[in-house]
Amino acid sequence: MYGFGDLNLVEKGPGEGELSWIKGKRMELNTKKPIYDSDGLRTVHFVPFLLDEKFEEAYRKAIFPLDPDKTDVRYRAYIIKWAASQVRHISGNFVECGTYDAKAVTLILNLEDLKGHRRKFLLFDTFSGIPSKGLTEREINLKFEGMYSDVTLEEVKEKLKDYLDVIEFHVGIIPDTFKNLKLEPVAFLHLDLNAAMPTKRALDFFYPALQPGGVIIFDDYGWEGFEDQREVIDSFFSDKIEQILVLPTGQGVVIRQHNHQFPNS
Repeated sequence: MYGFGDLNLVEKGPGEGELSWIKGKRMELNTKKPIYDSDGLRTVHFVPFLLDEKFEEAYRKAIFPLDPDKTDVRYRAYIIKWAASQVRHISGNFVECGTYDAKAVTLILNLEDLKGHRRKFLLFDTFSGIPSKGLTEREINLKFEGMYSDVTLEEVKEKLKDYLDVIEFHVGIIPDTFKNLKLEPVAFLHLDLNAAMPTKRALDFFYPALQPGGVIIFDDYGWEGFEDQREVIDSFFSDKIEQILVLPTGQGVVIRQHNHQFPNS
């Protein structure tokens, strides 16, 4: 079967039968009913999580009870699940900045044994919505202030009650919540802050602690309306060796390279 180089066949002048076959396969893909069609992503290709009962059960627990719309964000959740599984062999804590209704942390804690690996999961959020402090003009115009204020800290703690022994809640505005926080090695960093300024501050603080092979997931990297956030992320990595992988889910992924050591305290 033809692979990634199929487009070159037209330039090289394939036989009439080959060209017809290629066109036919493309037409078939264009008309085939999608296997997954939600959250801005439509695909007819293999979707592994649809066959993963453990993932589906963890996802159901992640959604309920704080997402009344039952939004189907399984592909983004699958990327988070993949990233968490990739760092099992890497020492360091898990960190999430922008927890909201705790979908991501609930999913991970139902699939990964943080306690057995002596890890902590640090959660940073105001738990009262996006603050006005530091918003760009575009973010102000898009009415970021107050978004995601419909879920309380008490509701999140109730949802995560079975895992409170491995969770640290850091409630407040970034970077204020970093003050007096001892920087420890990080294996997994999930940034879902929406706004540019706190995203930049979170990268400034946690990137030096991210261990070789550790993963950063940017939830909003490719989404429309979050261009200012994307600009600060691109600027941050412009002088670093890591490259941002942009996914059709709208997420961005960075894997820490093996050229640094954890900073001395």
